[in-house]
Amino acid sequence: MEAPPAKKANYEHNRQRGFVPKWKTEFPWLQFNSDENTMKCGICVDFPAIADRKAAMYVGTANLRKQCIQAHESSRGHVRCVEARRIARGKDRQQQNLPACVHHLQEEEREQTKRLFSTAYYVVKEEMSFKKYKPTIELQVKNGLKMGAMYTSDNACRRFIQYIHADVMEPMFEDIRKAKYVSILVDSSTDSSNKDLELMYLRYMKNGVPVNTLIGLRELEHAHALGHLAVLEAGMDELRIDNWRRRVVGLGTDGASVMVGRNRGLAALLREQVPWLCNIHCMAHRLELGILDAVKEEQAMQNVLTMLEGMYKTHKSSPKAWRELRAVADLLDKKAYKPGNVLGSRWVPHVRHALLNVMKNYEAIVAQYENMLEQRSGSAEMQGRARRALQQLKDEKTLLFMHLVLDIVEAVSRLSLKLQEETLTLAVALRSVTSASLTITAMKTAPGKHLESMSRAVQHGTFHGVPVKTCDEAQQEVFNRQRTRIVDQVLSSLDGRFESMQADEVLSSACIIDVWKWPLGDQESLAAYGVRELELLCNHFDDVLTGNGCDIAAARHVEWPELKQYVKDSVPRQHWAHIWQDIMSDPVCTDSFKNVLHIIEVILILPLSTAACERGFSLMKRTKTDWRSELTVDMLKKLMSISLHGPSLEQYEPTGAVAKWLRGGNRYIVNRP
Repeated sequence: MEAPPAKKANYEHNRQRGFVPKWKTEFPWLQFNSDENTMKCGICVDFPAIADRKAAMYVGTANLRKQCIQAHESSRGHVRCVEARRIARGKDRQQQNLPACVHHLQEEEREQTKRLFSTAYYVVKEEMSFKKYKPTIELQVKNGLKMGAMYTSDNACRRFIQYIHADVMEPMFEDIRKAKYVSILVDSSTDSSNKDLELMYLRYMKNGVPVNTLIGLRELEHAHALGHLAVLEAGMDELRIDNWRRRVVGLGTDGASVMVGRNRGLAALLREQVPWLCNIHCMAHRLELGILDAVKEEQAMQNVLTMLEGMYKTHKSSPKAWRELRAVADLLDKKAYKPGNVLGSRWVPHVRHALLNVMKNYEAIVAQYENMLEQRSGSAEMQGRARRALQQLKDEKTLLFMHLVLDIVEAVSRLSLKLQEETLTLAVALRSVTSASLTITAMKTAPGKHLESMSRAVQHGTFHGVPVKTCDEAQQEVFNRQRTRIVDQVLSSLDGRFESMQADEVLSSACIIDVWKWPLGDQESLAAYGVRELELLCNHFDDVLTGNGCDIAAARHVEWPELKQYVKDSVPRQHWAHIWQDIMSDPVCTDSFKNVLHIIEVILILPLSTAACERGFSLMKRTKTDWRSELTVDMLKKLMSISLHGPSLEQYEPTGAVAKWLRGGNRYIVNRP
């Protein structure tokens, strides 16, 4: 029968413990000092440089318990010393010495630490939760990699992120501090925790190319213009840029009144400190609004949108309907595409996606809706949608209009993608707008790709094998007039949205760097080209140019004529696409044209699009999901910066981050057990 607890406790307290000799057989490294009645580890004593010198078994302990010996045997410090002794007793024993053993162990620890940092980097680049860090390490251990026993928790991953962020972003921040001129891009949105956050990018020149870099993500205390200005100033001050207001030349925003308001908008407030500031409403956003203006009054377009929205709702809310569509597509040996949502935040790509999916699934959708009505399956609302959609889909008038809109939307989509490019310049942007307008204008007299293909397909009264109600000559004439009206509306809306840019003297003058417009065939015209525009630009940016060491007189009267002659004589036409990158990367050119290149740099970094902010918010929503709503704003910014600007996992080298971590001191003691 077991003794009572109190009696057992007294026994343990009064028990006289002694050293058991057979322990030396079980633990050969064990040493016992009978005079002091203490025991210690002989291996650890032999390797003091790498042993845990605070351990009881290193100093000597009078705690003569077997549990104490077993605990020491499994400690990290003891394992390290055992490994050192094994190396010291190897084949090349005479060449081995303690420093070599220590170096080998330190090198192994460095490699393990690099693997841990690479794992943390992988977690960030894949937009994973910190909780995935430990399982990823366990997987690598299972695959045979040595990862060590420490720094495997999600908290360790968080600490590593601080040093990875510093290693990735510090070179970029140095480039920003060295840049003569910068433009600011700002936008705001709410995250999963319903915080109103302001996202900030800086646009500057690097190796002759304009680049956008995320510099700030801050919570807005107030959503008015003064609140936005306070966040902007705090973000710029945090970068420690000397007198940043003397470098800012542009501000890129959306068209909200809090940003572009003439009297008390953010741009107006910042212009009080930076008089030469150019505020540009995002060109991609202007394009979207222009197309919406053109089609929102067109009843035929509203009918098509209602039909597409009904298809989306039917297959979104009913798994059975989506399953039936897939089954019908399989019978027709086609791939099923889910009807798209036309009410997304970006109208142009959503409408294009929805129209394309309907065209690809045309036979399957018609067959499904016919079967739905024949079998009377689904709710009354779904049957009503199916009946209306069938009437439209089997009517040539509707098909003609859908394909006309698809042609217009595809032309606009190509322009939209061009306006979202990071390296976009004003000359390229305006040239792309002109090209898109020309493509759309041609649709008044000649059908586009999709409309032409559809017109040929219905000549025999069917479309993709489905009988359709064809148009007579009068109805075709009505459609032709409708087509002309819609195209004119689109062109008028585009002109209206972009005319303010063309009317702006500074922006229109900035087009002088478009070498495709230079009159290189006429020497007299070339000599006069851009003189007035350059003077206007120099007057507008006089303070900031002069403050950054630009000799405006030399730029206007000497270097601008010489630059035009250089391009005419020395730059082949096939190199014009990257002409300014080539010139700004050439030491001879940067010396010969050093003053006029100040003005060209200012033009190249004007913030024409805030697409970078849109991509940033998309990343933010993927990173800070509902499951990670407790992420702090600072940590979220670091995660986004690494994901956006860090190299690929294959190219990532953790040495720099590990070095910062080792110097930082925010880590466990290396020889801790």
